[in-house]
Amino acid sequence: MKCIVNNEIRLQSDKCRNGYMCQALGGKPHCQISDSVNGLVFFLNCSKPLDCPYQHAFGSSFMCTCPVRQEVYRAYRI
Repeated sequence: MKCIVNNEIRLQSDKCRNGYMCQALGGKPHCQISDSVNGLVFFLNCSKPLDCPYQHAFGSSFMCTCPVRQEVYRAYRI
């Protein structure tokens, strides 16, 4: 089963190298979101960079700018 994400949002994530695995239910998303600020800024629970064009360093932590991953978190809290 997959998390439902609007196709328009999915099209905004055209740089995904991981086959949109964050939409899979029953397993962990590729990156775990540790915190969100007003549903607009998403911080990741990881200590080293992943091979993802949507992961950006922010001081000693990382941020996620992937539209699909953000929508999955907003809708399903995973």
